[in-house]
Amino acid sequence: MKKKPAFKARRFHFILSMALLSQLFLFSQCKKEHEEPLPDNPIESAMPGDSSDQRYQSLGRVAYVIKATEQVIDGEQLDLKPGDIIKIASGNRGPLLLKNIKGSSSSPVVIINENGKATIQSSGAYGLKTENCQFFRLSGSGSNSTNKGLVIDGGQIGVSFDKFSSDFEVDNIEVKNCGFAGIMAKTDPSCELQSDYGNFTMQNLKFHNNFVHDVKGEGFYVGNSFFFEGRDLDCGKIRPHEIHNVEIYNNKILNSGCEGIQAGCVTQGLKIHHNTVESFGISPFAQAQDNGVQIGEGSSGDLYNNVIKNGPGNGIIVLGTGNTKIYNNLVVNPGSHGAFVDNRGSAYGDVSFIHNTFINVQAGGIKTYNELVANKFYNNIITGNVTPFSYDHGATGDEQNNLTVSSAEECGFANAAGGDFRLSANSPAIDKGITTEINTDLANKARTGSAPDIGAYEF
Repeated sequence: MKKKPAFKARRFHFILSMALLSQLFLFSQCKKEHEEPLPDNPIESAMPGDSSDQRYQSLGRVAYVIKATEQVIDGEQLDLKPGDIIKIASGNRGPLLLKNIKGSSSSPVVIINENGKATIQSSGAYGLKTENCQFFRLSGSGSNSTNKGLVIDGGQIGVSFDKFSSDFEVDNIEVKNCGFAGIMAKTDPSCELQSDYGNFTMQNLKFHNNFVHDVKGEGFYVGNSFFFEGRDLDCGKIRPHEIHNVEIYNNKILNSGCEGIQAGCVTQGLKIHHNTVESFGISPFAQAQDNGVQIGEGSSGDLYNNVIKNGPGNGIIVLGTGNTKIYNNLVVNPGSHGAFVDNRGSAYGDVSFIHNTFINVQAGGIKTYNELVANKFYNNIITGNVTPFSYDHGATGDEQNNLTVSSAEECGFANAAGGDFRLSANSPAIDKGITTEINTDLANKARTGSAPDIGAYEF
């Protein structure tokens, strides 16, 4: 009987030793992964982790599987509970309308593809649309998926979040071949709906790890375009609703007819980061709707760590209320200005452009009509045989430590001809910036040295 405690002690020590060995093994693996060389594309190495893992696959109940023949799903009829999972059957199907699906802030309802790729094909007004839905997640990260497991092919609007939909996350879907916008989120002013300013606020929207391409309008169209002016309707002039807390990140937008990303009415909490926008504004349906990324009327927030390439308009356009920071962005071959800044309606706070790199701008570097706020331009690289900074309508700007040259070759980039705009050892941008609150670069590398380097990348 006295030997049993000794046996238990030995077993305890054995288990403890195995646990320690396991931790050491995991540590060595993590260290090994950390020491792996970075990918060739610096922006890819800077991407935050994809939160769209399989975390919902083992949580909640599968409340319903949407069959290919079903066009309308009503959450009230299904008696959905927070945390429930709805699966879209794999294979091809027609348009889908989701109504009255409501989870909770801690337990959203998850709408996800089932075991393989689900493709929604549409020649109508929309591919997938939500009405009166709240606290939900739409994802293409279902099990056994390759690439984007939920595909929306066609429709005037690929995915529309409409009629008081709010508090949602959208990830890992592919949207293509749309007659207008790829992904749209807003409830337009109406005489019938109480969706106007002061009566409804859309909030807490996340769009990440999506691929939107070959659309004839905007890639992402979030919020109404006329926050201050509103719409003239039979019942009078109606202003659109506000949006709070929007994050658009890790998305790729390719071949958009108008802006790649447009966000308006986001009066607080706008973040647009780590996106790639390429071939934007290729077929605009109205003048001046051919820009890369637009912070629209009524909006303020941060635009950072994006790569914006090849389009006829401005790389970045800011029409918001001020209190906005634009930093660590790479803009290549904009057909007009690298950035255009204006104010529509009231404005407050600063508009700051810090550590951006603008390559081969055609009309000018940064053009500013934003006379209502302080404009700050620090540590930017601008290449092109044009005026780097221009002002009108009484606007002024504080320009400090910018590198402005006629050609990219003068900047000492690693391989400008090959599209690599990181700095080489002989770059005149090294250690020539002023210290700001921006402590990392486009590749999430720490800014170090006697002074930060100018431009989006730190050597």
